[in-house]
Amino acid sequence: MAQFALAGAAVAATSASATSSLSIVAGYSAFGAFWFLVSVIALSIRSRREKG
Repeated sequence: MAQFALAGAAVAATSASATSSLSIVAGYSAFGAFWFLVSVIALSIRSRREKG
């Protein structure tokens, strides 16, 4: 969770600059989606092991 807090702070700080771009927010969103997918897969595997 600290990773997302730091990344969010970086996005917020960058958005305040005059040269902010959408690519920074898109990168943050893409990383968040990837991390969500990894979490879903890990929880699914753990759930299957506990049932079996």
